[in-house]
Amino acid sequence: MIRKTLVLTAALFGLIVASAQAHTITIGASCGSVTVSWENFNDGDYGNHLNGGQNQPTYTVSFTPVGQTTPIVTTGSVTFGNSITERGVVQASQQVPLVPPLNGTVVVTSSWTAQQTSDGNYDSVTQTEDVTNCSYTPKISTTATPATAAVGSSITDIATLSRGYKPTGSITWRLYGPNDPTCSNPSAPLVSITNVNGDGPYPSPPLTPAQAGTYHWVASYDGDINNNAAYGQCSDAGETVTITPVIPGLTTTANPASAGVGASITDVAHLTGGHDPTAAYTS
Repeated sequence: MIRKTLVLTAALFGLIVASAQAHTITIGASCGSVTVSWENFNDGDYGNHLNGGQNQPTYTVSFTPVGQTTPIVTTGSVTFGNSITERGVVQASQQVPLVPPLNGTVVVTSSWTAQQTSDGNYDSVTQTEDVTNCSYTPKISTTATPATAAVGSSITDIATLSRGYKPTGSITWRLYGPNDPTCSNPSAPLVSITNVNGDGPYPSPPLTPAQAGTYHWVASYDGDINNNAAYGQCSDAGETVTITPVIPGLTTTANPASAGVGASITDVAHLTGGHDPTAAYTS
């Protein structure tokens, strides 16, 4: 009975030791990278008998961005010593880039053989985490071209997107005026472009104001799965256009050129270079 008790006690002690030696990893995913940390590898009482006291786990990072089905796989390994004895203490960390830097799901698996640890325990651990904090807010800057034009001239606005991540979608413009300084007219003419493909400048389709006054361009980007929307404001610098009245040419012709006393005469006035004042816009 005493022998059986000793055998059982020894077996239970071995189970506790094996459990205490269990290695693990933790991961912390953020936009553009995941940090893998290895814990509970080092135990000076039971380690240091393989690999000269070095731990050499390998890892595989599988990242699947939102909207994609094929994961992007990165592999590697780390090497660290066996000098810390407390459990729950990180012995090594490795930051692995997530490319492209998008929202998605990251799966990290770390494996080690008995020969890759300093205490002879082998295992494979998998951790999964979602990347949800990866969003880009592009900057939209605009320039009215030209800043001054005569009634009947075509004007455009150039919107430049920057700081986005491969933005797609569309840019929409409204031209407010004449003389709408708060851009409050809901029926202001709207033009849009839908071929946004990356950061860069995008010109609006032209509009031709038919009334003199001050006009304001306002541009907005509608965003996509990876980029937040970006909005221009009525007061943005460089977005004001002054439309000046047209000064038509005036020539006259007396008819007839000469006549006797008592004869009727007329004068014909010819206007040139004017603009139809009844049309609000032409494009």
